[in-house]
Order: sequence, then structure tokens, then C-alpha cells
Amino acid sequence: MRLIIATLLLTASTAFADSGVSYVGVSRNATSAPACNDGIDNDGDIAGPGGGIDYPDDLGCWGPDDDDEGWPTALTTGPYSTGTNLRGQCIELCTVGGMPSSGSINTSSSGTTIQCLTMNGGTVLTIDEDNTTIRCIDASTNTSKIKITASGTVIEDVAIDRSGIDPPSEIEGNIWIQSGADNTVIERVELTGWDDGIKADAGNGLLIRDSFIHNPYGVQQCEGQPHNDGIELDGGTSNIVVEGNWIAVDENNADCKTAAFMHDNWQGTQNNTNLRRNYLDGDNHSGAYTIYCDGSFNSNAMSNLTYIHNMVLPTTNGYFHGEVGQCNLLQSGNIDANTGNSIMGSDSLVQCNDGIDNDDDGLIDWGLSDWNENSGTGCTNGRDNTE
Repeated sequence: MRLIIATLLLTASTAFADSGVSYVGVSRNATSAPACNDGIDNDGDIAGPGGGIDYPDDLGCWGPDDDDEGWPTALTTGPYSTGTNLRGQCIELCTVGGMPSSGSINTSSSGTTIQCLTMNGGTVLTIDEDNTTIRCIDASTNTSKIKITASGTVIEDVAIDRSGIDPPSEIEGNIWIQSGADNTVIERVELTGWDDGIKADAGNGLLIRDSFIHNPYGVQQCEGQPHNDGIELDGGTSNIVVEGNWIAVDENNADCKTAAFMHDNWQGTQNNTNLRRNYLDGDNHSGAYTIYCDGSFNSNAMSNLTYIHNMVLPTTNGYFHGEVGQCNLLQSGNIDANTGNSIMGSDSLVQCNDGIDNDDDGLIDWGLSDWNENSGTGCTNGRDNTE
């Protein structure tokens, strides 16, 4: 195991406020324009649904600093592109020393970086120290998982497959965010074989970006676990941005699946959740719905919830299901990924969610650049109509 003490400690608020620099997902020559801001249709989708040139016209772009106009795939997430060919920052970080195997891992001190490892089957990586960075970890052929109970965690270029559990021993996520896990950044991860790909029971400040979450449990693992979600936010959470991801409840057994994205008020209140510019694939299966909001568990408030500019494929039941209760939603610009038709309501866009720098300060929208501009002159949430 290689433990490398980070020379630069980054908080999630720093990453959110300065989206697009190398530690939050852009690996490119600093002198070149990113793909979503270069005036070129890099992915050749201008004629198709959601296609265009650059941000905000191309829905595959989460912002002008995004360096890929397309949706994340197995080639652009995790530590490897194909086989044992490293990709992205993992090429530089892991070429020397390789990817040695490791058993159970606990972070031992604040500010630790754990990188370039192959996790053995059944490994639990527990992050219980603040400001930990996890990157270039391969757990794609076993039943490992990551649990987070500390703040300031950054997870990048990680692959986790838990499909070897038969049946699953407990309801949890490939990445499980628990009490104490504030300001978490998750980028370019590939998650397969999940009951929940990412599960959050608590946390203030969560960014999930550029990740490929697909292929939940197979038919043999459905017993007692019928409610599988690509991302599940169970309340007790606030200030969440989910953007630029491909989440698919595809293949295997339809009875295992509920939604690509689910959020609810089961564990507590939920405030400021922004689901924007994702590809959400219901695979036309016979499960529940592609997007699921349940505010009926109790009276815990769910406020400032936004679904903006997502491309969605329905299940046989449709695109969206709301046990409305406390679900307080703004929905705009969402389209069917096949037809391009508008779906799920057409609320008017507000200044803090329209892709425009309305106040000419160089910062765009809540959750992209204006995350911490909440002093009265910036965006306080995704439904704020004044930048």
C-alpha cells in the first residue's frame, strides 16, 4: 500500500468554487481551451437531442471548464481506459510502482492521499479522517466498498464492482456517505453491481460529477433487496450537485431496480439538491421510475430541489415518480434522450440555473461557480433568481 501525504489540502468548497482545475476533473494543457468552450462540436452531436457546440448548448457539458462534451463511459472513468491501460491522471501517478493489492484500509491521519491500489475482494476502505483524497483505485473485480464518515473527502478515478455479493449482506452503497461526511467530491468513478451506487444518509456539501453508474445487481442477488438506485439521497443532506453523470438502471433483472436517481426525506430534511445535465437511463425496464422523489416518509422538509437540462430515458412506468409530500421541485429543460421532446414540466429557468453569467462577474450559476457566493450578491441555491 502506498500512502502519500498530500502536499496541498483541498476542501470541497474550494473545488466547487473553482470548478475545472485539475483536481476536480480536467486533465489538459492549461493553455488550450476545454472542449466545452472551444467553439467546436467535439462529439459530433449537434444534430441530435441535447447536442450542440460548447456549454450551455451541448447538454453533455456540465460547464465551460468541462473538457469532454460526451457522457462518461467505462473509457473515461475509473483508473483504466481498457484492460490495464491507465487513463487520465493515473498514467502519471501510477506508472511508477504500479497498482499493488491491498486489504482493508483505514485513513490514519488528516490530509492523507491513498492512490494506485488494487483492492482485494471484500475490502472496506473507511475514510474517517478529514481531507482525505482517494484516487486511482481499482476494485472492479471484487466486492469492495468505500465508507465515508469524515469531511473534505475527494474521490477520483475509482472503479468499484460489488456484484460478487450473493445475496447482498446489507443495504448500502458502493460508496456510502454517512454522518460527518461534509464537503465530499466524487468524480470520474465507475460503479457496477450495486444495491445503491452512491448512498448518502447525511452530509452538507456533495458534488457527484462525470461518473458512470450502471449494471446493478444481477438476478441472483435480488432477494430482500428490491430497491436499487444509482444514487440515493436519504435526507439529512444539503447543498448537493449531481451533474455530468451517466446513470443507467440497465441490464440484469428489472425487479432489482427502482431509479437512476432517488431522493427522499427518510433520514431528515433535504435542502438545495441540484440534478443537472445528466444522462439518466431507465432502460425501458419494468421497475419504478428513472427519477424518484419521495417526500412522504414524514414532515421533514425537502426544499430548493431542481431538475435542470437532464436527458432522460423512461422506464415502462415513465420518467418521474413523486410521492410528492414534501417534494418542492423546479423542473425545466429536461428532454427525452431519444426524441428530444420536452418532459417533466417546464418551469421558468431562474438566473442561478440558466447557464448564463447574468451579472457579468465571471461566475455562472449555483453549484458551478457561484457556489459560495452567498453573501447577498451571489447564488444561494439553484432556485435563486438573482446572481
